[in-house]
Amino acid sequence: IMANKECVINAVSYSMVEQINLTSCEYQSDIDEFKKAGFTAIKSDIVRPNRVKESLFQMECKLLQMVTVGETNGAANIAICEVVKFH
Repeated sequence: IMANKECVINAVSYSMVEQINLTSCEYQSDIDEFKKAGFTAIKSDIVRPNRVKESLFQMECKLLQMVTVGETNGAANIAICEVVKFH
C-alpha cells in the first residue's frame, strides 16, 4: 500500500477465512499471494492492485494517509483510504 498508494479491500466469508489468512503472511515481492491462497485475481477498474474474484464484494481504494502506531512488538500501520469504486 505504501509503495503504490492504492489497495483493494476484499470482503471475505467464513468459508474463505483460512485461505485469506495465508495472504497475511510476509512473502517476498515475487510470490503470488493469489496462487498461494488459491484465489482468482481480477483486474481492478481504477487502481493497480487486483481484486479477489471469490470475494463477496471489493472496494478499490486510494491511500490518503498511513499512520504508524508503535515501534516495538505489536506495532502496526493504519491505512486511511478513500474508496473510489465498489464491486
